[in-house]
Amino acid sequence: MEFYLKAILWLVMGTLFGFAIYFVFLTPAQPSLPMPPTNAPQQNDTMPQILETGAVNITMVDAPGCDICNAEGLMLEQVKTVLLKSEFLSVGTSKRLPGASSEAQALISRYNITTLPAVIIEGEVARDSEFVAAWKESVGSLEGGKALVTRFEYPPYYDLKNKTVVGLTQAIGIKASGCLECGDPGLFISSLESQPISMAFTDSTVYEENDSRAQALIAQYNITKLPVLFLSEGGASAYPVFAQIKPMGTIEDGWFILRDVVPPYVDLADNRSIRGLVKATYLVNSSCADCFNISSLSTYLSQTSGVVIVDEKTYELGSAEGAALREKYNITMVPTLIFSPDVRYYYEFEEVWKNQSNTVEPDGSFVFRAHGLLGSVGYQNVSSG
Repeated sequence: MEFYLKAILWLVMGTLFGFAIYFVFLTPAQPSLPMPPTNAPQQNDTMPQILETGAVNITMVDAPGCDICNAEGLMLEQVKTVLLKSEFLSVGTSKRLPGASSEAQALISRYNITTLPAVIIEGEVARDSEFVAAWKESVGSLEGGKALVTRFEYPPYYDLKNKTVVGLTQAIGIKASGCLECGDPGLFISSLESQPISMAFTDSTVYEENDSRAQALIAQYNITKLPVLFLSEGGASAYPVFAQIKPMGTIEDGWFILRDVVPPYVDLADNRSIRGLVKATYLVNSSCADCFNISSLSTYLSQTSGVVIVDEKTYELGSAEGAALREKYNITMVPTLIFSPDVRYYYEFEEVWKNQSNTVEPDGSFVFRAHGLLGSVGYQNVSSG
């Protein structure tokens, strides 16, 4: 069952997981054979075990006028490859039909198919109960005990009722001029287009901030942060990822506008200030040979939270600068780190920071104090000097 669930999940997601994962899914562990009773006649080891299999026929009905939906018949090939691994089923015929053909229309009517492309497996499918169970859980339905039909389409697909293609998306991005650290909306579009999301774009354009078309969009939709991304809501909303990004933006005039930009970004409402460029200050006592490397903690936090650190400075506890930092922030444990206030622009960073017994100081600086979470890693208590 586990093999079929994995293989069929790969099938229903189309090309989303690629051929590398495809070959992983289709390499199940070899099942062990039951031992014969001691009084049973011994089999000749040279004779192969013959299993009775049921023949099935596979048909793919193409989506009309949507080559990207049909993906050159990949769904059909995927089904065939999965079925070749079945001990109980064998593939008889396999074919593709244009959606408008009379034979395709008959199948659509017989099985009440609502989206295309669709794959229908007809024949003795019940011989492989695990395959049928996995299909019903992840892909579609069992009809009359004799046919399996895809039902859970991943965009893009053709909606037969509305006679429209669902999931075709347009994108417009606007870059932040003069901010090398800011994200490139073109790269975000590419990430949406790539696996595992595989959003289908009919058009994608990225404007420089000073482009007149970009300026018109900024004014029309009151854009306050750059970079920004516009996605046609009708296309993007068909994808599961949309539920995750929807709270980060607004829907206006048929566009989903991704407004909660990941730092660093340019704040247009505050004289084009760049938000999210963080400075890290380390307070250490180099005489402590067993103390941990505080900069490695900073690196870890940067990598896991996406924080962009543009400047790092290290001060000895006994130096004038170190003494001033110790007094200003009432530091009792070293080594420690201090992030500049811009780290607050990163999503939920401040909440997580405080929940781990760290502090945000009156000047906005973030001071690390959760040394107890480091376990046996070395640090010093300097509260008594």
